[in-house]
Amino acid sequence: MLTSTYIHMTGITEEIERQLWQQGALDWHTLLASPDRWHLVEPYRTAVLHGAARSLDALERADHAFFAGRLPVHEHWRALPEFQPRTAYLDIETDGGTTITVVGVYDGTEVYQFVQGKNLHTFPEFIRQFGLLVTFNGLNFDLPMLGNTFLGLKFD
Repeated sequence: MLTSTYIHMTGITEEIERQLWQQGALDWHTLLASPDRWHLVEPYRTAVLHGAARSLDALERADHAFFAGRLPVHEHWRALPEFQPRTAYLDIETDGGTTITVVGVYDGTEVYQFVQGKNLHTFPEFIRQFGLLVTFNGLNFDLPMLGNTFLGLKFD
């Protein structure tokens, strides 16, 4: 799914993306294999060709931050298949205030629980192995709470 989108590239709108798909440029590899085939006016043509090359390079390096910083938040799901091996599904529970009581993490195989007063302090080291976090409303609640609880823990 990620290699089929162009909307993270500078100046490329959903309309331009649809035009590329209609012309047969269904992914970055196809686009770059025949760069003269696609009918786009400048500066979109240069933006999409340059953007596809940069995107493939970022994907090859497993640079999730490259895509997270460019894709609209509602399109982040597109990165899931490419980053699946390093993906964690995360949820937190609190005491109703500012204290985290439980952090639950599923890595696609196992569930891990980090409990206040037991092993919650080990969470920061554990979570660093993952390149992509999936949450429900995490940008507004879970990640800020974790950042306040574990100073120095950063999420990008």
